[in-house]
Amino acid sequence: MEPWAFGEFRRLWEISSDESRFYYTQNDCAALMERGSARPAAGRRVEDLKVSVTSPQSAVVLARIGLEDRNTHTTLPIVRSFLFCHELGR
Repeated sequence: MEPWAFGEFRRLWEISSDESRFYYTQNDCAALMERGSARPAAGRRVEDLKVSVTSPQSAVVLARIGLEDRNTHTTLPIVRSFLFCHELGR
C-alpha cells in the first residue's frame, strides 16, 4: 500500500510477482500507475482486513481502505481484494 500511496511505482513493480513483471516492464508499470485516477488517501491506513488462505502458496486478502479520487479530491472507504502468492525467495 505504501509504495502505491506515495507514488513509488518502480518499487511497486520490484515487489510484484514474477508473472506481473513478465507482462509489464518497470517503466510500463510506472506509467500506468501514474495515469491512474485513484490512490490510497494520505494519512489513512488499512481500515479492515480479512485474510483467507487458499493454498499453502497463496492467500486472498480483503481490505477496506480510504481511496482518494485524484480528480475530485474526495475520499471514500472501499473494499478491494488482493491475491498474494508466495514465490521462492520472496
